[in-house]
Amino acid sequence: ANLALHAALSPIEWAAALALVRWLAGGRVVWISQTLVALGTAAARPPKTWLFAAPTLLLATDLGWRPAKAALLWVGAIAAQVGVGHGLLDRTAPSVVEAQLRFQSIFLNVLITWDVSFSHADEQFR
Repeated sequence: ANLALHAALSPIEWAAALALVRWLAGGRVVWISQTLVALGTAAARPPKTWLFAAPTLLLATDLGWRPAKAALLWVGAIAAQVGVGHGLLDRTAPSVVEAQLRFQSIFLNVLITWDVSFSHADEQFR
């Protein structure tokens, strides 16, 4: 259940973060950074990760979220993943707490959650 929660909320968390970046630095910065994330996603573990690269570009779309809404969505998504996902469902500490946070884990957050969720689902159906 926690994997599904992460798979659903990570894109919301990331889109909200990009909305805040758009407000602070402009749309061009969002598209450039998200293009780099998509390229990193495609290169992570090809060919499987090629499927995840294109959808990550959609997260750079201007959703018209005001900064307050984006900040609330960002904080809410993180709180739900940590509080509900790790606290109530799994009763485990997030990997950010247990392991050193790596640069790529921030930018490939959506890929990591989607990849784990899909590979976990594949194992259930074998």
